[in-house]
Amino acid sequence: MFGRPGRPAARAPRSCAAGAANVRFYNGLRGYTTVTLTPEHARADFRTVSHITTPDGTLATAASFVTEAGSPGLREV
Repeated sequence: MFGRPGRPAARAPRSCAAGAANVRFYNGLRGYTTVTLTPEHARADFRTVSHITTPDGTLATAASFVTEAGSPGLREV
């Protein structure tokens, strides 16, 4: 189901299917999301790791999205 270390999955799991209108980003790599909340905006940074089995893996930001207070919707940054 999930990709090998440093490589995306061959296909998205059913929970991330193209028919899911609320899914804005999926790349199949392992990682995590950090969320920053302020009175002005909410920002999500999707971070991926190249390797999870060795300590020499690298970290990268795969995508970032922000929504401004009072303005609905996401904007990729």
